[in-house]
Amino acid sequence: MLGGTIRAANARYRLPRVLAVVIIAFAAAAIVARANDRASSAAALWEVSDAPVLVAVRDIPAGGIIEAAAVTLQAVPVGLLPPDAMHDLPPSSRSTTGLVAGEILRSARTDPRAASAITALLPYDHLAFSVLADERITSIGDTVRLYDLATGSVAVRSAEVLVVDEGRITVAVAEIDAPRLIAAISAAGVVAAIAPSAATSDW
Repeated sequence: MLGGTIRAANARYRLPRVLAVVIIAFAAAAIVARANDRASSAAALWEVSDAPVLVAVRDIPAGGIIEAAAVTLQAVPVGLLPPDAMHDLPPSSRSTTGLVAGEILRSARTDPRAASAITALLPYDHLAFSVLADERITSIGDTVRLYDLATGSVAVRSAEVLVVDEGRITVAVAEIDAPRLIAAISAAGVVAAIAPSAATSDW
């Protein structure tokens, strides 16, 4: 009688133990499968692309014409390819930003339609103006504020310096600010003052 009771008790607990083992086995298999998928995905990112892309072999200044000798076709891992990586170079393309040797050429950073360095650097909806300025205190890429000499008021709150020449600078001015700047230049001229970055000051 006692033996039958023990066997019955063992039978009742055997099924839950078996189920537990099966569940653990399935969970382990799922974890292994996910790990394999991640490993496969990671490996795929480092597979070399079938289509070589253009890579700069030397530094290219912002606004400069990208010469054929300045780039080369190179196979690059898929995981390093930007979505707009270039595979060919349209004639007379210019860089819209400075490129460094080893950088993949992107269509977002080149302009095949720009007729000059200034047009290549000019942001959308902006116009280029040449104004008198002390070239010793300004550099390409600086942000300057242009003041109306007749009234002392701000003619243009923020303008990016595109070109620095002797005694003059060329700046990019938003089209909406152009009439006020033209009026100031026509009256008594403007003076340029270095302005802090918009990200660091609300001056």
